[in-house]
Formats: sequence, structure tokens, C-alpha cells
Amino acid sequence: MKILFLTKRHYMSRDLLQDHYGRFYEIPAMLSRLGHVVDLVCHNYKDDEKQGIQENVDLTISSWNLGRNPVSGFWQHYQRLGEKIGEFRPDLIVAASDCYQIIIGAVLARRFSIPMVADLYDNFLAYKASHVPGVRSLFARSLKQASAVTVISNSLMEHIRKIYFPRGKLYLVENAVTDHFLPARDRMKSREQFRFETGKRYIGTAGDLSSDKGINGLINTFLELVKVYPDLHLVLAGRKHGKLQIPDMDNIQYLGELDHDQIPELFSALDVGVVCVMDDEFGRYCFPQKYYEMVACGLPVVASDVGEMSRLLAHYQELLFRPDDVEDMKRAIRYQLQNKRSLPTEVPTWAMQTEKFDRIIQEVINK
Repeated sequence: MKILFLTKRHYMSRDLLQDHYGRFYEIPAMLSRLGHVVDLVCHNYKDDEKQGIQENVDLTISSWNLGRNPVSGFWQHYQRLGEKIGEFRPDLIVAASDCYQIIIGAVLARRFSIPMVADLYDNFLAYKASHVPGVRSLFARSLKQASAVTVISNSLMEHIRKIYFPRGKLYLVENAVTDHFLPARDRMKSREQFRFETGKRYIGTAGDLSSDKGINGLINTFLELVKVYPDLHLVLAGRKHGKLQIPDMDNIQYLGELDHDQIPELFSALDVGVVCVMDDEFGRYCFPQKYYEMVACGLPVVASDVGEMSRLLAHYQELLFRPDDVEDMKRAIRYQLQNKRSLPTEVPTWAMQTEKFDRIIQEVINK
């Protein structure tokens, strides 16, 4: 089967073209390994990077810049995709990553009479870029037109079903982990890699670091906990956003942005991992990638009692805390510091999720 896969280039603070990272690389690449011919087009909303075609073992990746004028940039992108479809003649379009790619994918699918799968890995209308007048109605129309809609979480599935009434079938395809997270690691070697001190305990998280992701609440909670546990350290890794201030203290380590291959080492080195999710239009429907990554590394976790985390940890209420509630987060972290409770959760790999995705597209094509 020939598949045209549409996505934006930058997401989760990563560059898909350079990093070959996450859902929008792993699924297309593994579909290719299953025998499909996949052409991945990643739309770069910035205008300061090289564009062109990248050929690798798994698939062809094209990167096209939006340019300084978004209106003409999206129109040019649409025209280029029309030309590509004329040459490539795909059997299926998969549109993913935000409202704009799904809208473009739907228009192309209708124009060329090609089935389309819309892949939703977030509540896209929570993004600021989706607040442009007219985008909401075009997005809703695109979802109704889609032959199938795949979603990242149960909570998002219920939201899409209730609000948009898609004609195509809804499928759950959660996030997953790469094989880098699966081998057991020597914990002491992982701790040595980050220069963690013997006899000290380390809690932390990795990912986008911003106030609207609950990191202020984690920092404030740590500042209270360290009064009781002077051996405790807070470790933060990822890109800082907005006005987030990380206190300059010996007990707080900011590692900056780590390579993806370093994240398993970090999660193997920590004593407790913290998954912060806010109770907002984004947090209620997301699936935090770091949760599966932490669990795969055997790291004891605590998480915000919001959306998908509430469902996944429904039988572990002691591990949940109210978002931005310092006292409640303290309680959950103290429990894990004392009990070090790992979760017996089976963590899916991208190979497993791609097999599920493959069955979905086969259903769509064979309708």
C-alpha cells in the first residue's frame, strides 16, 4: 500500500527530521518495515531551516517550510502536496499532528477521492495556533469526512465522539516506547552518568518545562519536601518555556535538553518520577509520553489526577495528586519515597502500536 503521511516538523520540543523522534516518525517508519511504501511530509512552521528530501532505510521524508506569510505558505504547501499525489498516487492519506495538517489532508482526500485517516495525539483545539477564526469549523468538517479517526487516549476518544460525531470509526492508538526503554539497566551506572551522589534521593521529570505544565507546582512541592528530607534532590530535564524560574540551589539539578537516548538512563537513575498534567483543555485529553517511559524503566511514579492518568492509575489512588496542590503532591511523593512501588503495567512498544495501526488502515482500504 502507498501511504502519504502528513505532519508538522516540530513537536514535543523535537525536530522530526533531525531527531527521528516519536509517534510521527515511529509509526510511518514501522509501516514501511511492514511492507508499505510511505512518503512522510513534515511541514516546517519555521523559516530558518533547510528544506528538501531525506532518504533513509525506512522511508522518504520531505520537509517544506511554511515561509513568512502563513496564508501563502499553506496554499503553496497544498499545491505541492497535490503535485506529489499526482506523482506518488497514494492509496491512503494519514493526516496528523495538528488541525492544519488534518484540514489539508481532508481537502486533498476529497479532491483526489482517497480515503483519509486522521490521527489525533492531543486535543488540537487547545493549541493557541488553532484559535484562528474558521479553523474550528474546518477541523470539525474534516473529522466528519475522515474514513477513520485514531486517538491517543480514552478521554480524547469520548470527547471526539461527543463533540464531533465523526462518520468514520474511532480507534484507540496510545503512545508507546522505543526499544531503548526495554532493557534493564544498571541503576548505579545510570546514577554515575548523571553524577548523582551516593546516599541521596532524586525525584524528577523530563519534557517540556513550563508553568502551564505544572512544573511550578513540582518545584514548590520540592521546596517543602526538602525541609523534611535534606537528602532529597530535584532533577529537571527538558526545554524551559515562558517565565519558568528554576531556583539556583545545590539540591536542584537542571540538565537542559537531553538526547532521547539519555532519557532511559535518567529514569533508571531516579528514585521517583513525577508526571505533571494540568486540569485544562489540553491536560484532560493528553497521554503523557513520559508515563510509559518511566514505567518501562521500572521507576516508581506519581501523577496528576487528571484525564488519562486518572484512568491508568484508578487502582493506585495513593499515587495520584491534585494538580498544583502542594500538600497533595507531597503526600504522593512521600508515599513513593517510603514504598518505592513500581507498577506492573505492560508498556506497548511502537512496533505493537504500528501493527494495530496497520490493521486499522487495512480495514479502511478494504471497506
